Amino acid sequence: MKKNLSIVIFILLSLVTTLSLKSYNDYMIENYLEIQTKKEIEHYKILYNSYRKLSEIIFKTKINRKEVREIFKTAFISDIEQKKIIRQKLHNHLKDSYALLKKYNIRQLHFHLPNNESFLRFHKPQKFGDNLTNIRATVKYVNKIKKPISGFEEGRIYSGYRFVFPLFEDNIHIGSVEVSFSALSMTTEFMKSFDVTSNFLILKEIANKKLFQDQKSHLLPTHFEKFYVEKEMIENLKKLDKLKTQHISPKTIDIVNQKALDKKSFSLYDNVKKEITTFIKVENPIDHNVVGLFLVISDAEYIFQTNKNFSFTIIFFIFCFALIIFYIYKSQIATDKLRQNNQQLSSIFEEAESGIALMNLNGDFLEANNACSILFCYSQEELKKLSCSKLSTPNEKNILQTFKKAFIEGAVSKSIQTFKTKSGRRITLELSLKLLPDKHLFIAVLNSLEDKLELEDLNRNLNQKVKDELHKNREKDRQMLHQAKLVQMGEMINMIAHQWRQPLNAISSRSASLKVKAILNKIDKHQIITDADSINEYSQHLSETIDDFRNFFKSNKEIKEIDFSQLLESVLGIIDISLISKNIILIKDLKSKEKFKTYPNELKQVILNLIKNSEDILLDKNIKNPFIKISTYKFKNNHILEVSDNGGGICDNILDKIFDPYFSTKLKKDGTGLGLYMSKTIIEDHCKGRLTVTNNKDGAVFKITL
Repeated sequence: MKKNLSIVIFILLSLVTTLSLKSYNDYMIENYLEIQTKKEIEHYKILYNSYRKLSEIIFKTKINRKEVREIFKTAFISDIEQKKIIRQKLHNHLKDSYALLKKYNIRQLHFHLPNNESFLRFHKPQKFGDNLTNIRATVKYVNKIKKPISGFEEGRIYSGYRFVFPLFEDNIHIGSVEVSFSALSMTTEFMKSFDVTSNFLILKEIANKKLFQDQKSHLLPTHFEKFYVEKEMIENLKKLDKLKTQHISPKTIDIVNQKALDKKSFSLYDNVKKEITTFIKVENPIDHNVVGLFLVISDAEYIFQTNKNFSFTIIFFIFCFALIIFYIYKSQIATDKLRQNNQQLSSIFEEAESGIALMNLNGDFLEANNACSILFCYSQEELKKLSCSKLSTPNEKNILQTFKKAFIEGAVSKSIQTFKTKSGRRITLELSLKLLPDKHLFIAVLNSLEDKLELEDLNRNLNQKVKDELHKNREKDRQMLHQAKLVQMGEMINMIAHQWRQPLNAISSRSASLKVKAILNKIDKHQIITDADSINEYSQHLSETIDDFRNFFKSNKEIKEIDFSQLLESVLGIIDISLISKNIILIKDLKSKEKFKTYPNELKQVILNLIKNSEDILLDKNIKNPFIKISTYKFKNNHILEVSDNGGGICDNILDKIFDPYFSTKLKKDGTGLGLYMSKTIIEDHCKGRLTVTNNKDGAVFKITL
């Protein structure tokens, strides 16, 4: 069953991790593509602005001159013959300048009359007289508004980046002139400036509508159904050895076709061509509709490496999960075996005929079996509140000296001591003490000598002397054999006491930590190392907790000055991850800031136990939206801490029994081992405070008053 569960957990962890890392990998690629888009748009703007400034210089130095305006100023009021003469004069005057400008990638120098009629195309002088009102929105705009405008626009003969300026003579509008650059020059300059491959696609609908019929043969279809590409653009790419023949992936084609007319530029990673293509939307400067796409094809090494790292990371995590699950599985088997041994030991402890007790160095009872309870006529719970010195009579010093000797020598065997029972009756017992290796605890074995004393009385009768001696010897042999067994059992208890520090708590803590980190997608090699260090710290803490309980009733604890915030910081450092992993909300209402003197370590154990009890009840009852609230405040001269939850509270008929020793409302569970009985003892006997419990509308409220 455990093996099958481990396999299921491994599969779920691997699946969740793969999906999480895939999501993160996609996010990183998407983010990189957005950055790439912004970068290429910025490059595009830089180049475009340089062309705009160049066109302004050309207009000011070559066109908007007195002699040019003098030739052109009467063209708009002249007849056909006069226009022909003016056109020829204008062409002759500027043809040398136009030839020079072509070396700077100027594609077109085009004069227009105020009514939007084409007057002179320097690139096609023979084509003139056509009205551009419905073809060239920029010409219409400049002649109407009489302000310059620039942008990409399709024309009768070719498409390009057009910079249109109004012309005036003596404050009279005489027409407009256009300086334009081809898309080819733009892409060529872009490739030289930024070491990439670039191309330009023209919207089919616009090209078919505006171009002269004989000019349409210069366009070629593309992979994208809504766009053409110019032949000279392809020839230029071949010339520069930048034309790639690989097929574009169908996914890229579909995305571009869907986004073609959106106004937002974007970048795509083509997993077939292994490159990034940025699609910069080129808009008409008047209506701002998309009329073309400026393509930038760049290296995709970053994305290639990102995908490669993603694959390696997935393999690494799956391998780590396999190791972790295997370790947990093996550890759980060892834990079950340890628990079984512990149960066997507990059974031997309770069923022993002799009284057996676990005591601290002062002789205080920490644990006692049923035989011990019968000897003293106290319940096992009552014995835990007593010590050998309190039960010893008439000379208390005798018992203290016995414990001192046992501490120095490591053991005391068959020390005769007189004690009093609960009813006040005196009993004589044979006490044997064994100091455990940690030198903090004793195993005590107590045997009644009442039968032995009765035999001594019988020895006075000579007729029964032989029988009495025989009986006495047999009884002695039985006790010696039984005592040898008890010593062995004491050593076994000591071994288990050391083993309690390791598997159970370490496995639980590691599982919780790793599970939380996996859910949060923050687990990597460094995190595993960090978790391993944390597990070690938790294990040390649990070990220290065991030592704290062994020192529980000692009077030499150190008092320190501290406030509730410092205490809670330490406690929540242990329990916080467990609460988060179980979706339990922790509410903190910390109003008490003042410091007070107390035993910090013991108080931390109590707070941790109260929070852990709340966690258990919320999980046992499967409470929806579970929460634990911690409140601190000062009332009069008292420092108060409350731990409450929404677990439904404690039944009224057991509310006054909740602090009784060995009283429990739940099955035995793994935890720190600190019960409410011990918590109350710490607060009221050691810290001189009060620990009480009440119910509110949500659940139980445990209140510590110091």
